[in-house]
Amino acid sequence: MKYDFRIGDYVEDVAGRVGYIQSICQCEQCKVRGFYEPFVLYKDGNSDCITVYEYEKGFPGYKRIGQYDFTKKAEDKDDDKIEHLDYAQRFMRGSTIDTTLISYMKKINELVDAVNELRMRDAKESKDD
Repeated sequence: MKYDFRIGDYVEDVAGRVGYIQSICQCEQCKVRGFYEPFVLYKDGNSDCITVYEYEKGFPGYKRIGQYDFTKKAEDKDDDKIEHLDYAQRFMRGSTIDTTLISYMKKINELVDAVNELRMRDAKESKDD
């Protein structure tokens, strides 16, 4: 899976440390590997790098990076279900406004697609009657 991490994205590791992506490596090695390693600055002042090894293993040391939640198991995910937007919770976690707006735009687009699909299905059923 290709991930779209951005500077300012919220990060929470399995130890409970919270921080933000401070920068993303753009070196030739990262380009060759196909994964640009984000550098995380935690609120406790420590910093860390999310490595290609963690990427290849599915980020086992992280609960959340940006818009991606790694606490859900594959069988727990329901791709057909639209998730509810919880504005207050996103802001309480300290997400940056830009990444929050982008994630909301994606969810709104999912809702628009779902409504359009329902309308097409309804129109098809009424035409068959």
